[in-house]
Amino acid sequence: MNVPELQKLTDWLIDGARSAASPSRMMAETCEGLVAAGLPLWRVGVFVRTLHPDIFGRNFIWRPGAEVELGTVDFNILDAPEFQASPLAIVFRQGLEVRARVGDPASQRFPIPNRSFLCHPRRFTFSWRSRRATVTGTPSFKR
Repeated sequence: MNVPELQKLTDWLIDGARSAASPSRMMAETCEGLVAAGLPLWRVGVFVRTLHPDIFGRNFIWRPGAEVELGTVDFNILDAPEFQASPLAIVFRQGLEVRARVGDPASQRFPIPNRSFLCHPRRFTFSWRSRRATVTGTPSFKR
């Protein structure tokens, strides 16, 4: 891990990430900073619930060298077969972290081939929640 780069990112975040003009820029600069610090990220996704009656939430997807993709999903996503088979269903319904490692037979139940990943809830005030999924190109995560 490149400690000076990590400290630079940490200081920027603590200071409010003021140079980022939008949520997507903040996400891009955070992910780029993590990569510069030595974390091998292949994809990072953040999902934020909304209070909108028709929109369940917004998603932000970052990949190296690409613009952050923005999207919205409606409440029907909860019944979609793709969602039901994903690790996010566990994160959303049970509030549990889900990890998978390449080569681990238990990880093969998710439709994300040849990637280690980590999905976990982020709790904010009251019952507000967001979800974050991080996928690396590495064979395993180390705690």
